[in-house]
Amino acid sequence: MFARARRAFVESKEGKTYIPLSDHDRLAKHIISQIRGPCGNITKWNYKVEQMVKTISVNGADVEFVDLDDLLYAMMNEFKNQKGAF
Repeated sequence: MFARARRAFVESKEGKTYIPLSDHDRLAKHIISQIRGPCGNITKWNYKVEQMVKTISVNGADVEFVDLDDLLYAMMNEFKNQKGAF
């Protein structure tokens, strides 16, 4: 799902890949809803993501982005937490 949104990715000089927050919001509704139990709460997830948001200037406009690696790591942790809850 994230690979389909790759046209909107921004690569930093440090080698980090950022995805626009708007794309994340659209995709997270589908992904996080697949996690059962308290780990699949989209409201709690969005709060966690708020801590990872970075504003980057693109073509003169400030846009909110999230580091894709950090995002995928956090999603994997949510999945692991769900597995441990059962």
